Amino acid sequence: HPIANFVVQSFLSATKEPAQVRMVLAELEPEMGSLLKQRRGGVVAALVAATGRLGSAQKEACKALARAVTVCGAEEEAAAAAAYKAVVPVLLTLEARGAMGSQFDALAAVLRLKPLSTLGCAILKVVMSYPAECLQLFADSLTSLPEEHTVCVASDPGGAHVIESFVEGNAPLGMKKRLLSKLKSHFAEIAMSGGAGVRLVETCYKWGDMGIKEVVAAELMPIEKELAKSKTGTFLLQRCGLTELKKQPEQWKAKESTRTKMRDEFRQMFSDRNNGPAMEVAASASTAKGEKRGAQHETKLRAEESAVKKDATSNSKGKVKTGDGHASATSVPKTPKAGKKSEAQSH
Repeated sequence: HPIANFVVQSFLSATKEPAQVRMVLAELEPEMGSLLKQRRGGVVAALVAATGRLGSAQKEACKALARAVTVCGAEEEAAAAAAYKAVVPVLLTLEARGAMGSQFDALAAVLRLKPLSTLGCAILKVVMSYPAECLQLFADSLTSLPEEHTVCVASDPGGAHVIESFVEGNAPLGMKKRLLSKLKSHFAEIAMSGGAGVRLVETCYKWGDMGIKEVVAAELMPIEKELAKSKTGTFLLQRCGLTELKKQPEQWKAKESTRTKMRDEFRQMFSDRNNGPAMEVAASASTAKGEKRGAQHETKLRAEESAVKKDATSNSKGKVKTGDGHASATSVPKTPKAGKKSEAQSH
């Protein structure tokens, strides 16, 4: 039906029952490949989003999506390991003609397709936020991209959101480091690609180790003036603390090392793979709270100092000079109260 797929999408967006999502997945799984070929991937995107929102059947959804994209049946899964490496490139170029065909080189298309598939990037962004045991296949495919392709994806508005979701998500730390290492010497290029690129660089700086932080800051130095012309660029410069880095590099390094160390300690203390990102967020929030308390204390001290100066100024204005040049406080005659005045008159 020409418009019935929108009804299914609306249902998946509205449902709050995991059982209903599993039912839809079971019915759509055999037809996922056909839906993507016929440019009806919105249903697939809605299904992936629903499984992510409800935390239900995520592993099954990933397997079904991988089979649909690589056009491999369940019985061929063991022999299709090499084909699964192309899952991410195929989704990134989903809207290109023949992207689902066996003769289409999706990896090469990543470099020439501008922009990348909006629908495919939306699907990948959700998948990259899945638990680690569910997204393993997609994480392998993304981190297997050559450096040139990785930079091309990071410089694309949709692709930048995919990598950002991966860096913030539940993928193993080693995979994240592998991907970030491919972006070294390209952070300035990515930041100049647009708002999504700036956001990605900020995310890499936030979640990267001290080595990545130093690399990002060093690469942004030459383009500081260009970045300062936009709001997002200005925020990135503030987040990286470039002004402090230029004036007091040792203090900047100590400050960022403390932040990174605190986050790593939280990660080790709460090393539950399902709750890892939540703990990282908690560590970041704890650091932010500590800085906020310090700022509030400093503001309070300044306010008290300002109040003391104000009192001193008002007291000096309330004094007049006598003939001998000394200051004396002026006295204002007090008006007797009504009760006392009437009592005096009666006497």
